[in-house]
Amino acid sequence: MSHLKSDSPPAVDLIVVLYGSLRHVEGLAEGIEAQTYPQEKVRLFFVDNGPDDGALDALATRFAAWPGGLRLLPLRDNPGFAAGNNRAIVAGESRFLLLLNPDTRMAPDCLERLVARGEAEPHS
Repeated sequence: MSHLKSDSPPAVDLIVVLYGSLRHVEGLAEGIEAQTYPQEKVRLFFVDNGPDDGALDALATRFAAWPGGLRLLPLRDNPGFAAGNNRAIVAGESRFLLLLNPDTRMAPDCLERLVARGEAEPHS
């Protein structure tokens, strides 16, 4: 059952800042792949603040053919969590964005419900 108001759902930028996050890649990827929100409307941003543990490469491989697009930002200089998110935010262009920690476990309807709420309360 769709919680969205329109037939053409808005785009979403999903941003994850990585820092030694290889152990979380599988759970994160499974949650993203399981979303009921249309994949072609979700652009993925993975920001790597280092150290190079293979997390960015693993996600790049797993989501290479992601319908909504994939943007990798290998900063590796660890400018911090907020700065890593900000670099992805300014690179994005979607109306909605979701910032996730790499150890986040998403319910399958997470994006659908968040966007529906955002559309229902556009001025909050």
